[in-house]
Amino acid sequence: MKKFVLVFMISNFLFAQGDLLWKKEGTELPSSGTSWSTPLIMNNKIFWAGQDKGLVALNAETGDIVWADTLNFNNGTYDSPVGYAGKIFISKNNYINPSERSLLALDAETGNIIWQKNNFYTSNRSSKPIHESGNLYAATNDTLYCFDINEGTVIWQKAGKYSNMLIDYNGLRLFAARSDSAIIEVMYCNDGSKLWTMNLPDPEVSIASLTYTYYQTREYLIIAPGTMQNPTFYCIDIAAQNITWSSNLIGYVGNKAAPAIYQDKIFVGVAKLVSSVPQEVVALNLLTGNILWQNQARSEGATNTPYVVALDGKLFYTTSVNDLNAGVAADINNGTILWNTQPQFQNPWPLVWGSPLIHNNKLYIAKDHEGIFCYNAGTVNGEWTMLGGNFHATNSFTNALVGIEKDNLEIPAGYALHQNYPNPFNPATIISFSIPEEGNVKLKVYDVLGKEAAVLVNGYLNSGKYKTEFNANNLSSGIYFYKLETNGRIISKKMNLVK
Repeated sequence: MKKFVLVFMISNFLFAQGDLLWKKEGTELPSSGTSWSTPLIMNNKIFWAGQDKGLVALNAETGDIVWADTLNFNNGTYDSPVGYAGKIFISKNNYINPSERSLLALDAETGNIIWQKNNFYTSNRSSKPIHESGNLYAATNDTLYCFDINEGTVIWQKAGKYSNMLIDYNGLRLFAARSDSAIIEVMYCNDGSKLWTMNLPDPEVSIASLTYTYYQTREYLIIAPGTMQNPTFYCIDIAAQNITWSSNLIGYVGNKAAPAIYQDKIFVGVAKLVSSVPQEVVALNLLTGNILWQNQARSEGATNTPYVVALDGKLFYTTSVNDLNAGVAADINNGTILWNTQPQFQNPWPLVWGSPLIHNNKLYIAKDHEGIFCYNAGTVNGEWTMLGGNFHATNSFTNALVGIEKDNLEIPAGYALHQNYPNPFNPATIISFSIPEEGNVKLKVYDVLGKEAAVLVNGYLNSGKYKTEFNANNLSSGIYFYKLETNGRIISKKMNLVK
């Protein structure tokens, strides 16, 4: 496997892995730090949504508040925000007056409202995936909408009760779980037309979350159950449109926590069928569903199963086992805890309702009432930042872009795609490119007939200079083209494979 290298931040020399870099006390946040959601990290800011008049943007490096509470909203709660292209999208509930529920698009720099959809509420972040074309998908209790993120205009809509949604690797299809039945629908992103539908074998299964992955040329959809009534996990082979395996031995997922996938392994926080059994983090084989290892993560009676982050050979999650009330980094292969956060949380009850986040070699954890914690994570090859809902990624986060190396911290003056070196080549060559603005990046290789031969990059990158290796072991000699697509720009070049 190719290495993925990020710049090693100077601050990492000063702190041990797991050491606290900064903390924003719950008393410094709206609602005294009460939160039932996962924060968003974008443009080096943390967007934290609290219960009852709670919405703030903080500097991700220092924890300083940039703006707070511009919506002046109370009597309710916010869901988890998602973001893209300088905007964040969030739903707000209202316990007193349900007609005041709304979906909002906010300017990420100021918190000012760009557009608003009244009497509209989406209950969790996995119900708001964002397409790279600038479309936001969101569902009320009876209609699925596709919005333009800039104007809030409706591009298309279709009747039905939908909840969890995600977008495939190529940005063509939208996968959606029905909230009123055990049904998965697959439709085209551009117009909502239906491709196919799958009814799960047990119509009583409650779908908590979906996770998508592309592994060894095959696409898989993992379905996690949300209640203890016959909690069955399913793995669907998307091309074959059939169930590869199912398992009722794992448990069920609370708090709509989505599984994470890393190569051929699935990781998920689960609860068992009786409250006297501790909650666990479980590792499964993607292709068979066999349990590989299990770690206790919660005490008996806990209700909020832990979210997990699978990145760079490590699994990050929060735990409250015995005297360990902290975030941990575990070995992805056997579950051995490599390090835990210091100091540990004050309260043993694990009121962490959302996912940990990884950004710029830092681990972020939002703990109910106690505040937002930022820890040194060492050198982590990748980002897990809750950027755009299910944006071409396993789980609801930007996943590691394996094989990409960031050259330095310098911000390039413009967009560039450089000639590969060596050229001609056999069988490997290096491709470099520069992007002056963060955004979703695609770097693909095509043959002379325009057929896609390889996907080298497909994910969100910060501004910078990057390079990646293209290995053409499985391709025949000839002329190939490689194309960079990002932020509305397309640059392509030609290369020659000689064997």
